[in-house]
Amino acid sequence: TPFDGIDPGTPQTSAQVTVDNTAPSITSVAIDPGIGTEITVFSCQPSGWSDIDNDTPGYTWQWTVNTLPSVTTQTIDGGYFNVGDILECTATPFDGIDPGTPQTSAQVTVGPPPWISYAQGDYAGACSGFDALLAVDAADADALLGKAWCTLKQLQGAAAVTAFQALLAVDSTVTDGWVGLSAAFSLTGDHLDAANAAQNALDLDASYSSVHDDLDAEDVRVALARALVLGGDFIGAERALNELSTSHGLNMHDLETWTFGTDSWDSYQLAALAYLQSYQESM
Repeated sequence: TPFDGIDPGTPQTSAQVTVDNTAPSITSVAIDPGIGTEITVFSCQPSGWSDIDNDTPGYTWQWTVNTLPSVTTQTIDGGYFNVGDILECTATPFDGIDPGTPQTSAQVTVGPPPWISYAQGDYAGACSGFDALLAVDAADADALLGKAWCTLKQLQGAAAVTAFQALLAVDSTVTDGWVGLSAAFSLTGDHLDAANAAQNALDLDASYSSVHDDLDAEDVRVALARALVLGGDFIGAERALNELSTSHGLNMHDLETWTFGTDSWDSYQLAALAYLQSYQESM
């Protein structure tokens, strides 16, 4: 409406203009966690939402299992897949009016339960599986135990010590944790710490038997004696040797006894280690 400050003129009306919506976009999508087993709940996680209209982010979802369409929710659980299946998720950004360009994740293959991987000798795979469980529950004692043992099996001594200590901080009554900690300390050369851990294991369960390895209380007693010998605690070592057998004949004060078979040794320590090796081989 023109207006000269005194009188308005005749109004003029424009043609109509419709405000178009701009479809949103995302940059990528990933499956979280990136490893898992049949008990894992996987989630489709998009990144990089962009919409110049500043609309509220929204999405539609599509999972595939072995390339076949499956659920249309953000998460998928073991009711829809098995060990060995290949998962993909697609997220489509949607602002309530228009969908954007779909983005598809990298594939994730469902692995076996980590203790099965462990039993098969796939210690790296087992550690990955235990990591996935710990990502869900960092205080899962069984997963902490498994992570520690598969780390130990890969001869990562310092990392194994840390892993077993993390387990025992959650539950100090896990005998298997003390046994593993003893072995881990042996790897790092901390022999008296190894002996203390072995003794703690025997104090908790004098008839210990591992459910995942061929280890029992007698193995722990041998490990205790060896750790004391290597650590230089010969008094404790003699006591531990006598608990294994009173027929070894070794006396740390009598060099004449530092023999084993046809071999003579320059020290009680070497003689004791030779005896322990023979004893363990005969078990």
